Amino acid sequence: MTLVMKNMPGVELKVFANSTTFKDGSKTGVVSISQVQLDKVPMPPADGVIPSIAWTVQPAGVVFDPPAQVTLPNSDGLPAGSIVEIYQFDHDLFVFTSVGQATVSDDGLSMVSDPDFGITRSGWGHPRPRPRRPSICAAKCGDKDGCTMNLCVQGRCVFPPITGISCCPVEPVEPFGPDDSQGEYDPSDLTPGTQAAIECLKERLAYTGGTVSVNSGYRSQEYQDHLRDVWDANDELSKLPRPLPQKCVDDQVERKIKEHFKEHNLNPNRGRRPVNGSYHSKKNAFDANIKLGGLFESIGDQIQACGICRPSPWKDEIHYEYGGRCPK
Repeated sequence: MTLVMKNMPGVELKVFANSTTFKDGSKTGVVSISQVQLDKVPMPPADGVIPSIAWTVQPAGVVFDPPAQVTLPNSDGLPAGSIVEIYQFDHDLFVFTSVGQATVSDDGLSMVSDPDFGITRSGWGHPRPRPRRPSICAAKCGDKDGCTMNLCVQGRCVFPPITGISCCPVEPVEPFGPDDSQGEYDPSDLTPGTQAAIECLKERLAYTGGTVSVNSGYRSQEYQDHLRDVWDANDELSKLPRPLPQKCVDDQVERKIKEHFKEHNLNPNRGRRPVNGSYHSKKNAFDANIKLGGLFESIGDQIQACGICRPSPWKDEIHYEYGGRCPK
């Protein structure tokens, strides 16, 4: 279903079938999108930048999974292919947060949120163009790395790797600690509510032979930052041209990075880059492998009965939260 904004041509909200959960837990209801005058937005916009348009999706408490696709007019006249951040108000953090990006269409008339991005909860929202890049670089490009070229491309410094020389552009990340981990999963590190929710889920699934295997709970912010570094190292490695520089081969860099990545149970095919400000660090998130029993067909129904949700199952299928971003 596609909703249009009254008196604002070009603004559309595409809600996918079976994607809505209302505040009372129902799956059906009435949703609307309306314009909000910029001087009537009750909270400061992202980074204090005045947007070209603001909206509100109502009623309150609606969750869209997958996200609703938003289409907006290109009122800033951005070139085709330009990237625009989409923001919505986070009632838990009490600030506007990015929910992904939109891309300006080939004809330059509109911008559409990219696949898997868009509106995830009802409430206020607005777009914000990324700063335009100058045609030339503001300063001389140089990263002081002998393994890369220093280039200025469309006003941005880029440093592509040089192959065939005695260096390796990427290095393994140093271990976090003696055992390179946060330690074994300890349920007492989570909030009492989260602990109770996990036990509730275990009891429900055990009744029909299902299981819940929690492999990660609380993470300190330092450990979360370490996981981000490990992810980035693997991502940089994947972008290197093949064959790898001889120095990378001699130092077994690929083997070390891949093993490190696997040790932390990271998987680019079923997860996403660990985020900054994770709910793991707030003690109400956990990663788990869940096996349903014979009578249950949907994980969603079982976790919801215990107050648990998966905020982004299409991006991170093993990540669960209690409270936080879950429907109230």
